[in-house]
Amino acid sequence: MGRRTVAPYAVARGSGAGWPIVVLAGLLAVLAVATVWPAAALARLTLSAAAPRDGTAGRPVAIELEVGGGRQPLKIRLVDPPGPSVWAEPPAAGRLTGVPARRGVVGTLRLEARCAGPLGLVWWRRPFAISLERPLEVGPAPIETALPATLLSGGTAGEGSAGAARGTAASASTCRATPPGSSTGPRRRDAGR
Repeated sequence: MGRRTVAPYAVARGSGAGWPIVVLAGLLAVLAVATVWPAAALARLTLSAAAPRDGTAGRPVAIELEVGGGRQPLKIRLVDPPGPSVWAEPPAAGRLTGVPARRGVVGTLRLEARCAGPLGLVWWRRPFAISLERPLEVGPAPIETALPATLLSGGTAGEGSAGAARGTAASASTCRATPPGSSTGPRRRDAGR
């Protein structure tokens, strides 16, 4: 540490600029450290994720995430399926929420980790592609449908209400239970003659 302090002082004394050069040299050293620090933190970073077996398009899916390597606080964002950014300080474990946009099979999660140096002047980012042990199968989004007005109004069976779709009490009384061992098909008169 002594050489770093003596060298800018010697340059400042030799050029006649004095202490402004020393301060500038110190700021440049801090900026250099702040530039390299996040790159080193992201190089050591490890991420692992697990997703549920199934989900629905357009609805949130909880993804379990484990962050390791280093101690620098960082910002993690789920890129595909899209989700919000969260802060983490390794080692940590938690849950991210992603919303798949379309149906299909998601075998790889894409994440982005961002880290800043001690002053927050320089940000570095590192993309991650994590292969899932079990792929996430995303089903289609359900279509919201409204009931027809006749079903909601409680109309009669002849007007196309729910009673017409189910049948009436008279049609239900014509059904009979089939005893075990008997034929379920139509009987023929000449059978067994």
